[in-house]
Amino acid sequence: MTIKAAAFAVCVFFAPIVAAQDAPLQTATAHIGANTLTIEIAADNDARRVGLSKRQTLAADGGMLFVYQKPRVICLWMKDTHIPLEALFLKADGEIINTAQMKPETLTSHCSSSPAKYALEINSRWREENNALTVTRVLLPDL
Repeated sequence: MTIKAAAFAVCVFFAPIVAAQDAPLQTATAHIGANTLTIEIAADNDARRVGLSKRQTLAADGGMLFVYQKPRVICLWMKDTHIPLEALFLKADGEIINTAQMKPETLTSHCSSSPAKYALEINSRWREENNALTVTRVLLPDL
């Protein structure tokens, strides 16, 4: 095989993978109490694996919703994630199971205390700053 042919084969094979990682995720709105968030939807393995890693910022009212087919114990970590985040682990109806404050660049696992359908990552202290600490349910978009 010539060098040109090998290079072409590599480009054809890897281009869809790179494109999928760079493709923007679907966005939607979620509501926590009287507050509205614009969230990105991470509904497949690639999107969940990348999550918010390598990002330097997250919009003040932004977040990422990790969606799973079936409820399960969900664990998150902050490898290569530069933003302090709070994870909200949610039942299928949006009820908050438990939360976790997550520090940037750490490998500590933060897990749901029981099976969850979703994990919502938002800016750390967002709920406190928006008077939403006592809210027990997140109103999610239809997915």
